[in-house]
Amino acid sequence: MKATMPHGLTTLSMDSAAQVGSTALLVGERLLVRDYFQGESGHAVLLPAKIVELLTTTGLSCADLDLIVVTIGPGAFAGLRIALGCAKGIALVLGTPVVGVSNLDLLAAAAAAEQQEGWLSVVVDARRGEIFAALYRLENGRPHKHTAPPWAISPAAWAATLADMPELQQDRLCLTGTGLGPYANVFRDQLTGPFIMAPESAWIADPFLLGRLGQQHFVYSSSAAEGKHSPFSPESTMLLDYQRRPDAEEKKYGTPCISGP
Repeated sequence: MKATMPHGLTTLSMDSAAQVGSTALLVGERLLVRDYFQGESGHAVLLPAKIVELLTTTGLSCADLDLIVVTIGPGAFAGLRIALGCAKGIALVLGTPVVGVSNLDLLAAAAAAEQQEGWLSVVVDARRGEIFAALYRLENGRPHKHTAPPWAISPAAWAATLADMPELQQDRLCLTGTGLGPYANVFRDQLTGPFIMAPESAWIADPFLLGRLGQQHFVYSSSAAEGKHSPFSPESTMLLDYQRRPDAEEKKYGTPCISGP
């Protein structure tokens, strides 16, 4: 990593966990370029090509990177490993630090910038009739994780959990995430307190915000000796949060997988 001030970190961020992948280059708070990708060739082909395209567009090389930030789940087994594999490949050669950020925390941070106060539930479509979910308390535009199931859960079960929480009967709850696409009516039918649903445009992760969260975590971690703590909850390890086994193993064992290398 080249010498630089923490707040001027040249950062590559990438997300391959969702159906729509994304990547961005930023220097500190300044976005250089951002792009989204989706296609039949798949993220394993598209993401490396996008990284090269972004670096070429900005006139940078991998050697110029101070930090790489990736999403670590929850999400699909194969999808999560694509971005992490790209990041580890660069890190192995150049020694660039890699930071992982939860997909749920990323969507929560985006929604918190709009809602500021109250409660927020992120619900991501996990397919097979299930969702990945988490509940956050919003304070001054920052999300603080309150509770989250350790594995994929049915939308009805999560809606029932939210409906049973007394604190959600008074304060407004905001729901966001791709789980609202197929399951919005489940929440409309079961929630008893005041709530709103974020628009579909807010369900796609922003790679610029991903990069900023990764920078914050990296800087706070580097300043731990000074007693600083990150207001978010990105993971410091690079364990991927699958919340499921790969398909073949799930058919055999029938139990959820919480995390893996």
